[in-house]
Amino acid sequence: GHFVYVSDKKMDLEKIMSIFDELPNDIIRAKGFVITEEGSFLLNYVFGRFDYEEFDAKRTELVFIGRNIGKYEEEIRSKLMECEI
Repeated sequence: GHFVYVSDKKMDLEKIMSIFDELPNDIIRAKGFVITEEGSFLLNYVFGRFDYEEFDAKRTELVFIGRNIGKYEEEIRSKLMECEI
């Protein structure tokens, strides 16, 4: 399954990176755009590997893909909301 997180607020990049560091093994893939104070970025997470690069995006929009996604969606959404500035 999958879910999408969208926000028009700026995000704290360091907090977002710590969320990606702690994603459960069931989350196989996550990607999308993040708007921060430092600029906008394309994030890419595959099987525990995470990277990001500068990218001109209009809003934060992240897709999370994995097994048992419903089990994790509420917790991940809540952590992401805490990253909003």
